[in-house]
Amino acid sequence: MRRAQCSRIPGPGAKSRPSRPGPGRRGCYYIVAAAVADEAVASAGASGGRTIGGPNGTCQTPNPQENDAMWNFPRSWPKRIALFALSFFFTYAGITHFTNPGFFTAIVPPYLPAPLALVYLSGIAEMAGGLGVLPFATRRWAGIGLIALLVAVYPANIHMALHPDDFPDAPAGFLYVRLVFQLVFFAWAWWATRPDAAPAAEAAA
Repeated sequence: MRRAQCSRIPGPGAKSRPSRPGPGRRGCYYIVAAAVADEAVASAGASGGRTIGGPNGTCQTPNPQENDAMWNFPRSWPKRIALFALSFFFTYAGITHFTNPGFFTAIVPPYLPAPLALVYLSGIAEMAGGLGVLPFATRRWAGIGLIALLVAVYPANIHMALHPDDFPDAPAGFLYVRLVFQLVFFAWAWWATRPDAAPAAEAAA
């Protein structure tokens, strides 16, 4: 460890511009610099970030743990992939409500008013749900919202199955299989947006 005789070390509130140190005073500046660095590290440790000093002051870098907490994606890769696929599917489906609205207005049951407005509203809801499942803070409620949306549009699927003549491009068998397959979407949205169980070590603590 370097030792040096220092006649005076300025306190935290002191302002001074010392001249260029000579060989005999270089150790003092080493000690002062080390003290300032230790104080910066100690203050940064309380918030989890890093404090970097500069000629114009200090700045604190983002805490990686805070970024991880914002997203907190599932630990298992199958569930993580299912979450990303869910987000992509519903976001893309919502966009198609605006790029190809005629397809969706054709499957709106005739007893519902303003089919075009309903298509646009459901498209907005699908995009909001698809994007909302990514941040951890909104993931659970976005998943519930997607399930509620699937329930809301289910009558349109029933209408298609009961009136296959109105949809000659779709086989009648496919329309009934689609009704059953909707249950897979319910399970998908529910499972992919559920938070992971706490690790055994954390649960025991």
